[in-house]
Amino acid sequence: MADTLLMEHQHSDGSWGRFERAHHDPAEHDPEREWAKGKVLYQCMTCDELVRIEAPHVESSDSQGR
Repeated sequence: MADTLLMEHQHSDGSWGRFERAHHDPAEHDPEREWAKGKVLYQCMTCDELVRIEAPHVESSDSQGR
């Protein structure tokens, strides 16, 4: 999946921190399992705050019994 958004958040001092895809110790969790569920973890490169992005599940017309 290509990253198409620039995600930033504002810190209490007024500066902005950019989020990039997080890279964690595999012992902490199973990132492949999260990706399979459509979830991606991003980390602020300044303060290490994390956000998890999840795309909404959209049913195809085939799965709606049509």
